[in-house]
Amino acid sequence: MLLLLLLLLQPQPQSQPPPPPPPPLPLTSHPQKTSKMSPTRRTANHLLYIQTLPF
Repeated sequence: MLLLLLLLLQPQPQSQPPPPPPPPLPLTSHPQKTSKMSPTRRTANHLLYIQTLPF
């Protein structure tokens, strides 16, 4: 996983632009109404989505 992040930080000519970062958690005073996905889970899904992109 760290290797993947290092590859993303390095400039890659003729590569697709990285996908937008996951949306931030909604800032509400009602925790029960927020998204069920935790930030770590969103990051994991985000990394899985990055791995599916052709480099």
